[in-house]
Amino acid sequence: MTSDKIRKNGGGRRAPASDKPAASDPWRRLLGRLLEEDEAKCALQLSTIAELRELGARGVVLSLEAAGERTLYPAFQFAESGRPFPEISRVLRIFSGAADSPYTVASWLMSPNPLLDQRTPAEWMRTGRDPELLFEAARRSAAPLAH
Repeated sequence: MTSDKIRKNGGGRRAPASDKPAASDPWRRLLGRLLEEDEAKCALQLSTIAELRELGARGVVLSLEAAGERTLYPAFQFAESGRPFPEISRVLRIFSGAADSPYTVASWLMSPNPLLDQRTPAEWMRTGRDPELLFEAARRSAAPLAH
């Protein structure tokens, strides 16, 4: 893959430019609401977009590069308070170095998981279930990706 076909994304990984979704494609159907930078900045009560981007770069929140040089933030990672679920950063660390793209992690977070009683990891976080079981599910899913 040539460097002009890849873009830096929120978790420090690189995703092929072709992975960038348009506003009305299947990624939005799978991932649900995707917040624009201004929306995510307000939800997190941050002063600047730079602060938000730093949280993405540090793996505190999941950020997704999108078409049109936009960065989007899946709403499923945020509690009603607007703060990210505390488990999200650890899940991102578990997948760091294993997943080729943050879209892989986002897809995993929205896919039913047998270890989580067929609930999605996002639902598992939202309903306050055992975080250790969530992390084990993440480890089991990330391990084969690292090889």
